[in-house]
Amino acid sequence: MKFDYVIGNPPYQVSDGGAGASATPVYQDFFDEAKKLNPRAIDLITPSKWFAGGKGLDSFRAEMLNDHHLVKIVDFVNAKDCFPNASIGGGVNYFLWSGLKKSKTCEFTNIHDGRKSTVNRDLSEFPVLVRYNESVNILHKVLKDNPSLVSETVDYRNSFGLPSSARGTKDKKSTDDCTVYSSGGRGYVPFNSITKGEDLINRYKVIISRLTTEHAGEPDKNGKFTVISTVKVLQPGEVCTDSYLVAYASLSKDKAENFARYVCTKFFRFLLLQAISSINLSKDKFQFVPIVDLNQHWTDEMLYEHFGLSEDESKFINNMMKEKEMA
Repeated sequence: MKFDYVIGNPPYQVSDGGAGASATPVYQDFFDEAKKLNPRAIDLITPSKWFAGGKGLDSFRAEMLNDHHLVKIVDFVNAKDCFPNASIGGGVNYFLWSGLKKSKTCEFTNIHDGRKSTVNRDLSEFPVLVRYNESVNILHKVLKDNPSLVSETVDYRNSFGLPSSARGTKDKKSTDDCTVYSSGGRGYVPFNSITKGEDLINRYKVIISRLTTEHAGEPDKNGKFTVISTVKVLQPGEVCTDSYLVAYASLSKDKAENFARYVCTKFFRFLLLQAISSINLSKDKFQFVPIVDLNQHWTDEMLYEHFGLSEDESKFINNMMKEKEMA
């Protein structure tokens, strides 16, 4: 039997028996099977998590970004713009794959907050699929001199070996106890309960929440993002649970505070947004954020000028990002 066209909305995921509501995506398998039918075209709608993340989707993303048969993608940042009654983390997209046509560029359309942008792009120029067309030129300017990146300073998950459920005690039980910050507030834990990160304990540490602010990755009613819910500087002797990432550590209090202020800028959080497609933050998501001179306090206006952003590019960032203060 010959299939000329394959069109559908395949199942998105199946439970894999992992912790919590852990699930494994399966829509990529449907796409692979569809290609085996050698159709003239495939048109599927899927979650957009594959753009920059998704459990087990690294190889699928690499294949998609380098597939010259992919001729069109339409991306909905907020899935409710496509499915009004559904919250789907990271949004949804539909794409057209042509068995008859090959092109080095793909017609990419992004729909966000009532705005629609369409550009023919080379999808393979970044390790992830940058969903905002307006962001591409901004990234070119920011990365043109191959700066060191914040992904190099962010520690891996659970820097101190303390689970997210850890709360510690209300009062110190010993003079050796360390202050611990968790999603439940501040407590105290025995020093010997810290199984990792001893080199970080006596430094100033900038911690950020490991989960993004936005529910299901959806912007607020005005189409704006915060991305990071908590930014805090921990003093020497203070640690955190797995609810937070240690984004930067230093013996210098001033540098740590300047880094924390940098995290709060719209510029920093906008660049972070370009590499995320779910609510989880990890080291690799900071791949577009440059390290700046931390001997000074940076403002958005200073950053826009430093990286040569145009007035329209600066306005695009300002209109997309909400203000953010340190905790």
